[in-house]
Amino acid sequence: ENAQRCGKREERRGGMQSKDWKFQRRFGIPQDDLLQVFGCTYGKMKKLGNLFLSKEHLCFYSNVLSKKTKEKIPFEIISSFEKCKLNGIRVSLNMAGEERKFYGFTHREHTYELLLLHYGRWKSLRKKGLAPSDVSVLEPTAADRRGLLAVTILNAKGLPRIIHGEPNAYCTLTMGDIYYRTTTSYNSCNPKWTQQFDFPILHHDQVQGHIQLVVADRSSQSTDVALDNIIGTYALSVDTFTRDRHLNMPLDKKGISLPNVCYDKW
Repeated sequence: ENAQRCGKREERRGGMQSKDWKFQRRFGIPQDDLLQVFGCTYGKMKKLGNLFLSKEHLCFYSNVLSKKTKEKIPFEIISSFEKCKLNGIRVSLNMAGEERKFYGFTHREHTYELLLLHYGRWKSLRKKGLAPSDVSVLEPTAADRRGLLAVTILNAKGLPRIIHGEPNAYCTLTMGDIYYRTTTSYNSCNPKWTQQFDFPILHHDQVQGHIQLVVADRSSQSTDVALDNIIGTYALSVDTFTRDRHLNMPLDKKGISLPNVCYDKW
């Protein structure tokens, strides 16, 4: 039972990477601008919900017992991010004394690093008069060089058919206590994801570690990820990564071709 609850919690965390169509409806921001989603609580009442990081905004949404809370914070009115108690992050605004506090992050250090990274890149773009879509033209900052590993999951080829037909494939990546999950590509033996995941490398020990990659078939009969079928796995050694490297790798199970993975080490 504990394992099942853990599995469901991991699925929700993994859902950070999905392009939630509700995001655009709720905040009026294109869903393609959505970068990350973090589970947390908000304010003095500790309202449980999700914090959304987009290219130019930080948003929060909660719907508990039909009581909805929605915050939309443009980057242009944010002055700083700071860590605070209860695994929290304080967002200070340009308006006198205004701030927003979010608590209870499962991976506060990871979340904090990503907020600083994307906010810093946004400021650099503004200074250069560029749009958020032009982020690729930026030179890496000192903080980027210090330790950000960006991994893009592109696709998989030749996955096996299963009992109910072609698989509903998704991919998970785990490094230490950092967990990511792609969207699910339904009914395809050649799924395509093209989703990027950022891993802050904060300690030397992480450079000596690895990222565990799992490709699985999403069960259409249950909401419990513990019942999903693992198609194959692969351990990616962090210390072998080089910039802009594309690799095809076989899975450890059944010799299936793993997705092409682009490694971009800043």
